[in-house]
Amino acid sequence: MMPRSVNYQGELLKYLHDPQKAVVYLNAALEDGDPELFVTALRNVAEAQGLANVLPYSNQSSSTDAINTEIHSLLKLLKDLGLGLTLTETSKAS
Repeated sequence: MMPRSVNYQGELLKYLHDPQKAVVYLNAALEDGDPELFVTALRNVAEAQGLANVLPYSNQSSSTDAINTEIHSLLKLLKDLGLGLTLTETSKAS
């Protein structure tokens, strides 16, 4: 008998509530180079930080597509320039 799958989202959100861990998670997603993966990671961090309404979710496909396109363009431009993007923790805006 195959083990039942485990929903890890709750544990992931607890983990990402820590800003330092969230930065590591987002930088790993950036290093992968897949804009959709980065947007998903960004959504997870936003949800963990209580900002779930900041980014559109997959049911709002036109907004999600626009964000993916912009991020893809940015990452491609940086790569073409021989540059990369790295996130760091800063204090939250008031």
